[in-house]
Amino acid sequence: MGLVEEEKVKARFVNQRLYNTLNPLSGNKFTGKWTPPLTKTQLILGLAPSQGATNTAILASQNFTSFVFSSDVAANTFGPKIALTDSVFGFNDSPVIGIDWQTNQAVEAASTGGVLDIPQIAEVADLLSC
Repeated sequence: MGLVEEEKVKARFVNQRLYNTLNPLSGNKFTGKWTPPLTKTQLILGLAPSQGATNTAILASQNFTSFVFSSDVAANTFGPKIALTDSVFGFNDSPVIGIDWQTNQAVEAASTGGVLDIPQIAEVADLLSC
């Protein structure tokens, strides 16, 4: 399954974001809609690779704060938004997301970009049940 974000622009500003699904991906056409609980000012920073699982974790941001939520993209269902309160996980520090399937946790990593900086890790437990 594939997921595509479309941005509609009016007067040089994004006024709407639409998300379409492709299922199967090889079909090369939109087959459905995905309607995440996001506003037009909330940006998706990353989706964790789901490796064939039904749920995935999404890292999103508004202003300089980030949050995580889960989704079964095919079923168009969503888990609650969970805020990442440490500023290192903000949009400006380019955080990334993954999934630890053994512990059912989303795992986020980011650093402030210094040469000697050690990335910080955040784990969101039991996220993947939406």
